[in-house]
Amino acid sequence: MVESNNEIKSQPSYDWNKAIKTGQKDEIITTLREQFITNLIKDSSLNGSIFTEKLDAFTPSFLESLKTKIATFFEKYSSVKDTIYESIISQSFEPLLERLVIKPYGKITLNTFQLFKIFESISKIESEIQIKCTPEQVNIVFMDPSRILLSIGFLSADTYSFYKEGKVSINAEDFAKLLNCAKKELCNSTLFFGKDQLFIQTESQKYQSNLLDRFNYIELDLEEAPTENLENIDYPLKFQINPDQFQYILKKINEVSEIVEFEGSSDRLLFSGSGARAERTITFSKRDLSLIEYESSNENDRDYEASAHSLTFLKAINSYSQLLEKDGVITFYMKYDHPIKVVYEINLTQVESNNIHSSSSKVKEIPIGSFKATTYLAPRALEKQDEEFDEDIEDEDEF
Repeated sequence: MVESNNEIKSQPSYDWNKAIKTGQKDEIITTLREQFITNLIKDSSLNGSIFTEKLDAFTPSFLESLKTKIATFFEKYSSVKDTIYESIISQSFEPLLERLVIKPYGKITLNTFQLFKIFESISKIESEIQIKCTPEQVNIVFMDPSRILLSIGFLSADTYSFYKEGKVSINAEDFAKLLNCAKKELCNSTLFFGKDQLFIQTESQKYQSNLLDRFNYIELDLEEAPTENLENIDYPLKFQINPDQFQYILKKINEVSEIVEFEGSSDRLLFSGSGARAERTITFSKRDLSLIEYESSNENDRDYEASAHSLTFLKAINSYSQLLEKDGVITFYMKYDHPIKVVYEINLTQVESNNIHSSSSKVKEIPIGSFKATTYLAPRALEKQDEEFDEDIEDEDEF
């Protein structure tokens, strides 16, 4: 049964003297406070008018009614209600805002600086993106207008709460600007993926402040991505390189060509490019790589895999490299003349402090999940096609 406004009744008496002697007073106060807030959230008489227009505080009229509710609930503990009034106000604000105004598909709390860097990286690849709340995680999906590049980001964290499936669209560049902060600000942000707006609540350790932002969605007619077909590709070759190696490859091939040809086998990798005046090949042996694994298929007699890709799009994908730690690696999956699959993965953290509002408290970042970005890039025509492939293949495939 849903409780109405008049059903927030006083609680049974506790043996207060005994609680003080046994050291259980604080525990009882906490229990009573949590019970009151739970009942308040379920109160069917409440509505969105209990908040100010900016949604940053309760209205004065609601605060007056809240005092009455608290007095009723704690009538046997008059000495208690005054001391915990402020904590009840602060602790009930977010769940009431969430229930009555935001009505989110899901919410997630993460280190604000990490969120900023993630969306900044995405914005350098594509500005208009789609966000989906699923039972397991938050999915970030985008595809360039020419359908050459498809990227899916997965935000998975212990702080994620799922309510119902839904998808929204935002401008990643504008959102990154909103989140922009320095790492030393020591912030956590909670993203509420509401039906009509994205709400962002940010708590700063350094400045001991709370921010509430409302971010508008955009209209995005994103074609259904062929993710199932791509996920079913059996890639024979897998290799890992570090961000410095990837940057070096892009820089050196850029000096001679706009196309990068990949060729890999069980013991080496070749990256090559050719232009009107020069050709260049970069070779890495197995010992130069973090990892190389090759399982030759029975489909042909080749003992290698090869594909060619646009340097422009590879540079865009490289934007994710700024997310990696010094020992981070980029994982590539290859199959002859198929889309190349590029995977970045980082650990997600949350700023934790014994007292988030105390400048003297010790602050640390605790791991709470991961962000995994999987990008597929369609192939260009190889300079030297095998005879089994059509010589009239288009310059660049699309998904």
